[in-house]
Amino acid sequence: MSDSLYHRGKTRGGGILVLDAGTSTLDFSLFAVGLDNELVRMVDGRLDQLYASARFRAEDAAGRIVTDVDCADESPPGHRIAVEFLFNWLEQRASAVPVLAVGHHVVDGGPRFSDPAR
Repeated sequence: MSDSLYHRGKTRGGGILVLDAGTSTLDFSLFAVGLDNELVRMVDGRLDQLYASARFRAEDAAGRIVTDVDCADESPPGHRIAVEFLFNWLEQRASAVPVLAVGHHVVDGGPRFSDPAR
């Protein structure tokens, strides 16, 4: 897999990783920050069935599958190991777009959080 899948055009040299952890999934999207501060989708995917037969799949900005790994023969990773796996995968494959910031999508913040929060 070529790193060129991740950096089409000029960027400021960094990216923003957006995570969405579900009960047994971890969805992600990596956006490069363009020269005009626009966000350019580079890659996104999902780690699925984290407490059963896990699977990792990622697509580039054009929707082409760049990774599809079935982890059924391994122990269920859970969320902590899935996040470690994702960061390692991004570091190996998207070295031209280092992660500068991470955001997490939270669906229900309960009565305490009703707006975006740091």
